[in-house]
Amino acid sequence: MSLPWRPVGAANLIAVDVRGIFWPRRRREPTESLNPPAEEDLLQIEALRAAGSRVELPHPVRAFLLFGLEADARGFMEAVERDGARCQVRATADGRWMVTAVQLVVPTPGGITKLREGLTETAQRSGGRFLSWQAPVVR
Repeated sequence: MSLPWRPVGAANLIAVDVRGIFWPRRRREPTESLNPPAEEDLLQIEALRAAGSRVELPHPVRAFLLFGLEADARGFMEAVERDGARCQVRATADGRWMVTAVQLVVPTPGGITKLREGLTETAQRSGGRFLSWQAPVVR
């Protein structure tokens, strides 16, 4: 015999532990941004596609960021490495500091926009700025 009604909110529950406590659903962070992409990002994605890259696959995207002080660059590097990126810091000829951050990203307009937004926000908190990104062709 089936119930003629369904409990409200029952579909939103994920699990009940042995003590009867309901555990809420974990919200995953979206992998893509809903903001419009930058024109230069669209051009680079199209260049990857034209070169034969399979843009539906993850690419090791290399982002370049510039800082005035080494301490700021290293602080940014530590923050981004906690999120799973690999980073390298080096001095530039004019005395500033360049951080190269490499992260696996599917190079869609939304994926690259999310990467740019996250790195730009973190860099600005550390006194730096996002310059550009590049990715190799993946076949």
